[in-house]
Amino acid sequence: MAQANHPAAIQTTLPIADLIKIFVLEMRELVQYDSFEFTSEENDSQIIYGTAHQHKCKYRINIGGKLFGRIALSRLTPFAATEVDLIENALGALIIHLNNAAEYQTSLGEAGINQLMLDKALANSTR
Repeated sequence: MAQANHPAAIQTTLPIADLIKIFVLEMRELVQYDSFEFTSEENDSQIIYGTAHQHKCKYRINIGGKLFGRIALSRLTPFAATEVDLIENALGALIIHLNNAAEYQTSLGEAGINQLMLDKALANSTR
């Protein structure tokens, strides 16, 4: 998910939880890790995959000068500098999409977001 080469999947969704799930899958293609955690008090959400280990890369996601959330990846062995660069480039791309999603959701308001979630659930149930 390097900034110069955004995979199409992350550009096709706006719900924040969906963006994070796509990011997790795309990160798996770039760097091996055992656990992934996203927490956001802003959106009252927490997404955790895997089991945390001692070697961690932790990041604060700031959008509009405000803390939006935190992301942590961990594994049994240390991350190499090249892997950290890959993670940080991918996070840069994710932040752009998270910002767009947050702005879109703010403009929709709660009723609009609920309608989007309902539309998505209906679409998934008809597949």
